[in-house]
Amino acid sequence: MLDNTGQGQDFEYNGKNYKIHSDGSHYDILVETFDDQKIYVEVKSTRNVFTNKVPFYLSQKQIEKMKQIEDSSEYVLAIVFDVMGNQNISL
Repeated sequence: MLDNTGQGQDFEYNGKNYKIHSDGSHYDILVETFDDQKIYVEVKSTRNVFTNKVPFYLSQKQIEKMKQIEDSSEYVLAIVFDVMGNQNISL
């Protein structure tokens, strides 16, 4: 939901309004709700399919960012599987 300049769009989900934007920090996406809650999202991708063990890399800066956030519900690690495989997406 970011355009080419990194500007986000407003959207509504489960009755709440959100704006998504990226600011180049040590996370991929910062979600700010209209009630001023911040949710940091780190996105990782892998060619592997979903299994019990999935390798991915976290930098030291990303780990430090995770440690700085006191409320674990404010940090989301999203892993996208099989990025080079099946193009069918189901939610």
